[in-house]
Amino acid sequence: MTSADRQGQDSSRQQRKLFQALFANLPADANRRLDALAEVNHLFREAIADQLQPVVRTLLQEAPPTDGDGRRGLARRLNHVLRDAGLAVVNPDSGQPAAVVADAYRLRLQNRQATGRQICSRNTKVLPPLELVEYIRQEPISTWRERVDQASSSKNRDR
Repeated sequence: MTSADRQGQDSSRQQRKLFQALFANLPADANRRLDALAEVNHLFREAIADQLQPVVRTLLQEAPPTDGDGRRGLARRLNHVLRDAGLAVVNPDSGQPAAVVADAYRLRLQNRQATGRQICSRNTKVLPPLELVEYIRQEPISTWRERVDQASSSKNRDR
């Protein structure tokens, strides 16, 4: 085991102790504890968003990769980190939570309307100022896909 591995384990132990101390102070009553845990979860996501926002802004605006593969890799990495944290970038054009998408030339923000239609941010060399929001997918992707497929098939029948 390397010293970096030991430091990582020590850091994880310290973080777990902080969480244990936080949870030890929660109410014992199940209903009140449930409400308190939901509030802690919300506050934690807000704190993570506050820490991630400048990092995401720096990665996307100040030092974007110059090739398409680099941009796509950065978009995948950012989306993965944000999704794991229950966060999303707000698309300023639609005001909705969005994913970072990349093509050979640029990075953009993309979200879907309830109908399944994709909305992308403006085509610009530099993304607009970014805002992170709490975002938890409300329905499973399979349910969403079925709903979108049904909506598109009904449109095709009406023609």
